[in-house]
Amino acid sequence: MSGLKKNLAEGINKLIKELAKHNFKMEYENSISAINAGVESAIVLIFTEAVTNILRHSKGNNVVIKLFQSELFINISIADNGQVENYQQGNGLHGMTERCKELNGTIDINSESGFSLTIKLPKGI
Repeated sequence: MSGLKKNLAEGINKLIKELAKHNFKMEYENSISAINAGVESAIVLIFTEAVTNILRHSKGNNVVIKLFQSELFINISIADNGQVENYQQGNGLHGMTERCKELNGTIDINSESGFSLTIKLPKGI
């Protein structure tokens, strides 16, 4: 396992343990290979903010996290099964959006069924 992937895995595993401590059931898939340090850092920060938001705002009990890559992109999906009446983009979501833009990526926020983030980052950054 590369040092980068190990650090990413360690950061995400810490967040998964935090969710489990608060009684969230987890589904986690990670099939990405080596990525550069800047993208790795952004992913860990995005996950940290997403988990913070879930712990603060979600009324759900299940979280699904998926990381996978295509030839050109790193794809990230974070979703919970909580109920969302209205959400406002606060500092956390704004920060995630800015990180994605800095890396020429995109973020899609959906609150129709729970709350989900779908992030696509170019691999070559």
